[in-house]
Amino acid sequence: MKSFLLITALTLTVFTAQPMNSLKQQSYLAIKDFFQLNNNQSLVLNGQHVSTPAEYGKTCRITIDFTQPGNEFIAISGEYTPFTKVGDGIFFNAAEDSFTDLSYQKDSLIIEQTINDSFSTWTKNTLEFHKKNQSLVVNFQQTNSFLFFTDHIKKQCIVVPEHK
Repeated sequence: MKSFLLITALTLTVFTAQPMNSLKQQSYLAIKDFFQLNNNQSLVLNGQHVSTPAEYGKTCRITIDFTQPGNEFIAISGEYTPFTKVGDGIFFNAAEDSFTDLSYQKDSLIIEQTINDSFSTWTKNTLEFHKKNQSLVVNFQQTNSFLFFTDHIKKQCIVVPEHK
């Protein structure tokens, strides 16, 4: 009987423990490494929209905020983004299983997050970062689905280092 209780307790412990290498944790670490950030840091990069609908404006801002544990995010915003919104991106206050894809190499980082509101309503955000010739190319794609209707948003932001 004691061995049965021990096995049951161990099984419950294994199933309730979060995996140490979840996509959420891997994404968090990949962003920190790609942008050379430490804990409790933030970074703001200003750039220009390219191949992006005019309603987002000409300028863009990439914000990486790791200053509030549990509410970390990486987002792209434009000059017409409402002040009450940080922008579109990847948010770490979402569930573990919302992180659906990650690809990280030396000069390239791609993170995908899908948030399901119900069986027929969901939002998928994909952020791609590519370092090219002293610049950073950021591609954002969002797909929203409500029942059988979907809409897509695509933005591209180019960040060039400021010369001092």
